[in-house]
Amino acid sequence: MDRDIFLKRVLPTICFVAIIIFSMYMYNPQKNYIRMEVLPQVDKTDTRSIKVLVDDKIQEMGLEEYLVHVVAGEMYPDYHIEALKAQAVTARTYTYKKLQSGGCGNKGAQICDDINHCQAYAASIPAEHKERMEYAVYSTKDEIITYEGKPITALFHSTSGGMTEDNINVFGENLPYLKSVISQGEEGTPRYRQRESFSIEEIKEKAKAEGNTIKVIERLPTGRVRSVDVFGKTMSGKELRELLGLSSANFEISVSGDNVVFTTTGYGHGVGLSQVGANYMAKQGSTYDEIIKHYYTGVELSKIQ
Repeated sequence: MDRDIFLKRVLPTICFVAIIIFSMYMYNPQKNYIRMEVLPQVDKTDTRSIKVLVDDKIQEMGLEEYLVHVVAGEMYPDYHIEALKAQAVTARTYTYKKLQSGGCGNKGAQICDDINHCQAYAASIPAEHKERMEYAVYSTKDEIITYEGKPITALFHSTSGGMTEDNINVFGENLPYLKSVISQGEEGTPRYRQRESFSIEEIKEKAKAEGNTIKVIERLPTGRVRSVDVFGKTMSGKELRELLGLSSANFEISVSGDNVVFTTTGYGHGVGLSQVGANYMAKQGSTYDEIIKHYYTGVELSKIQ
């Protein structure tokens, strides 16, 4: 091949293709972070030891080490690092408050890996994700969320559907820091809107109802259902969500033949930090402390003494 042709035509084409391939490797548009992210070194000293029930066996480990596994279990590994840090502080606060009250007591442990009892726990973390989880935890070491000097009940959920819920409407307690706030950027995310179908007979059997109509009676300001007529039986939206395992208490109802279709908005109880919303805020430039103070009204970040 002529040298001039190679230099003028072939070489630029090779370089262009190489740049495209490298760019695709460096950034995956389906993910939320740069693959070759370089994180600063952090001190991984762990000074507090706790007893954790993992797979029915008690393990003694450092508090921060435990939280690495919690963050890995609770949040997607490709979320923005500031969202992961917000999750780490939230999880630490939840754990610390539980320890202060005597722990969970499950088979003699202070904390367990049962998501219905404590928090999610990823026993095994892929090597490519572990560095991010460790950085999120150890870079915020000892930080907890407080209100008037006391650790808060740090509730969180996956997807609010655009607005979080006031704690009193879900768990019955009026907490000044768990108020409804707007949560932007959630539209189009995987759990934002879903359709869930049940047979009429199944719902009647579970609700122990015999009527002919199912319809929403009243909604909360956030759009979640306050009360619903379930074939002659009045229930709260929360009760029906728990009865059927719906993704959210924010739902529309339609009847199709012998089936009832629920179109849900959001995923989870909707109180406190929205993980999807936190990730959006982080991608817009918010820091972890700004995210926390948005979702928890009037709080401060404090150090465990």
